[in-house]
Parts: sequence; C-alpha cells; structure tokens
Amino acid sequence: MDTLVSVFYDELLEYPKPPFNPREAFPELDVKAIDSENIVYGGVRELFRLLGFDSRNFGGKSWNPLGDIVSEGDTVVLKPNFVLDLPVHAITHGSVLRPVIDYTLKALSGSGKIIIADAPLQSGDFERILEISGVRDLVDYYRELGVSIDVVDLRREVSIVNEDGIIVRRVKGSGDPKGYVVVDLGRDSYLDDISSFYERYRVTEYNRDEMITHHNREKNEYLVSKTILDADAIINLPKLKTHKKAGVTLALKNMVGMNGDKSWLPHHRIGAPPDGGDEYPMKSFRKRFESKTIDYLRTKPMLWCGVKKVCDKFRRGGEKRTTDCKITYDTREGSWWGNDTVWRMVLDLNTILLYSDKRGELKTDKQRKYLAVVDGVLASERDGPIRSTLKKAGLLVSGTNPVHVDFECARLMGFDPLRIKTISSVKSNGKYPLLSGDIEPKVKSNEKEIPIQNFIPASGWVGHIEKR
Repeated sequence: MDTLVSVFYDELLEYPKPPFNPREAFPELDVKAIDSENIVYGGVRELFRLLGFDSRNFGGKSWNPLGDIVSEGDTVVLKPNFVLDLPVHAITHGSVLRPVIDYTLKALSGSGKIIIADAPLQSGDFERILEISGVRDLVDYYRELGVSIDVVDLRREVSIVNEDGIIVRRVKGSGDPKGYVVVDLGRDSYLDDISSFYERYRVTEYNRDEMITHHNREKNEYLVSKTILDADAIINLPKLKTHKKAGVTLALKNMVGMNGDKSWLPHHRIGAPPDGGDEYPMKSFRKRFESKTIDYLRTKPMLWCGVKKVCDKFRRGGEKRTTDCKITYDTREGSWWGNDTVWRMVLDLNTILLYSDKRGELKTDKQRKYLAVVDGVLASERDGPIRSTLKKAGLLVSGTNPVHVDFECARLMGFDPLRIKTISSVKSNGKYPLLSGDIEPKVKSNEKEIPIQNFIPASGWVGHIEKR
C-alpha cells in the first residue's frame, strides 16, 4: 500500500458551497443533507477506494476507509496549505477537508481529537485564510453537530506589513498552545553535504544571525510544532502548485508549515555556485552587490521601505505584497532550478515528521501514520506559491508515501519528477529512509487515461523540469 497512489479526475470538478455535503447518501455515513453539485466529496471517497482501504467492507455500512491510519482515541492533525490569504486556487479548500474529517470521525468512533494546523507566511491573515478556504464555515458546521475541531495557527511570530508589502515590525503570534520542540538532525541532515557553506544560508525577509545559530557544521536544528509531534496520525492536505524555489510545492513541501520559526529554515545560499552559493546561476558583480545590499537593508526595515518604493517602479506586475524588482526577478533569492538548498530543508522536515518521537528524539522506526490528499481541483502555475495564476486541473491525488504522491502529481503536471530535487534526491536507505522500493509509484485512477495538465513552471524553472 505504501507504493500505491490513487488519482481522481473530472474536468467538471469544482468547489461546492459550505458545508460541502456529499451529493448522495453513502451507506457507511450518517448523512444529514446532500448537495447534488458536490463532486469533490465523492472524488475523495473514490481515492480511498482506489487505495484499497478496508476493501472487503466497501459498499456496506461498516466500511471504514481510514481505519488503518486512524485508531480510536488517536490525535489526528490535518495539515492544509494555508500559505497566505490568497484566492482558492492557491490554498487548500474546505470541501476537500470535509470527507477527510467525516471518515476520520468514523475511524475515531466517538473518541480522540481532530486538529487543523498550519503555519502560514508571517504576513498572512489567518482568519481571512479560514474564511476564503471555507474552513471556518466547516468548523462551525461541526460545532453545531456537537463535534469540536481545533484550528491552530502554529506561528510564533506574525509580521506587520505596510501598503507596499514590506515587513515593518514583527509581533508575537498565538503560536502552538502545546509549544515547540527543538529537533537536531545533526550529520543526518540533508544539509550536511553543504555544511561548509552554512554562513551563506538565507531565507527571505530575515537576517542570517538566527539561521546560522541553528544550522552550521555541528548541528542542524528545527523548531517543530509539538501539536505535530504529539499526533498519532498526520493527514497532509497540500495544494497542487508550482514553486519558484522548489519547482513544485506538493506533499513534501507542504510540511514546511510544521515549523514554528521560519528563520530556522534555509531556503537558499547567498551568491553564485562557484562561490558556494545558489542564489543565481553565474557570478555577477551587479547581482552580488544587489544581494549584499538587500541582505543588509532587511535588517533595517524603515530604510528598506524607502529603497523598495524605488524598486517598485521597475517591478513586474502581480501581487502588490511581493517584493520583486524587475532587474533581479528571474533568479533572486534562489528562485531558479539550480537552488540546491531548499530541497534539503524540505526533506529534513519530512524526516522529522516520520521519525521524530514526541520529545524530538529520532527513532529508526516511523513514529506516526501518514496520509496525503492533494487538492488539485483548482491549482496554481507560474510563479508560485504567491504570484501564481489559476490552473483548472480537476485533480485529486492520494497516497501514504509523500515521495510517491509528489512523483505522480509532478508527472500529471507535465513535469519530469526526476528533474525535481525534492523528489529525486530522497534517501531510500540509511537510518531514516523516506522511500521504500522504487521511486515511481503504482497508480490507480478512476479513468483509464488521465490527461497530462502541462503546467507552466515558475519563470526560473522554464525549460528545466518539463517532461522531455
């Protein structure tokens, strides 16, 4: 089952209205009302059937598809993609959560707990995200039924931005009510191979001091949500999207939201490859000067605001909140196919998710059950995750291994999965393997032939990840 991925495709697939009731009364559920226009619910249900979940009981009242992933009394965390208060094509929609919650409740059988948790970008409006996605309406619906579902914003810190999208100050966020755990991967980190360049590690909008405190030659530490580590099962609900630094953001990349402090997350290395960097492809005095200048200015928010206004005159179109200047747009801050840092951080976090116990100690056996359900009803292409454009894909994808799920998603997007490092560079051996067996999964789908969607990559990736 770990190597199997299921795919549901319908060109008419679209998001229904809250509370996202199913279009028919399924025998295994006590359905209170139906919505004849909701194809999404049945699509998710079909994903579970295709995966063979509780196959002997399918079609009857006792069918319990998530019974092998969720046990009575478990704490189950649903991890959507709530990156920012963006349109529905860029964040996980509540209609995909609805069937997952219903079948989780059936598996819990009146006990246990469901938590929806994520850490959006620091400038994101969490309540607005819940409204746009329909998750607020969904949680209110369950509350009326007497079912309590916690919704947790995992950010320790929230950024206040001005009208130009520049961070002017940072304030304390609500954070994980359970707190955080420091997990050190040490030499087992995917970053270990580039540890000699640790002083070059950077992440957008943060200065380097905090970063190199936690990532250097001796250690590779991550600040992980205790809500995540306390979970008995994780149901990952990513979005089908392109990404300017990683190529794609799917099941693997979505787990970046389990961290409590973005300044602990290496996203790129300042400079060009000949100098140990991966910020841009070739050595350039101009780019080096720009990079060093921005690196300094971001430690001086008010000064950076003034400079940013000048840069905005040269900026390409798109979201106002972005900080891209036209002259550095294509490869700024590691936004290109040669980024050799961000994929390492992504795989580190997935290693922690699967192998860290509740205290942050790494074990050689997996510590929690895992399922991914990818929302590709409406998807995102071009310069994601923020400046993306709508792609109507009509897809839902599921599986119990994030690497296999990402492989199939990337293939359906028209990309070559083996040209995307978050997928192709996973370890299938050693103490903490993320993959068992072949990297290419077995696939079952509702249609004999699922059309390839031919997504347009982020600008820095065009010509480098498409299927040849």
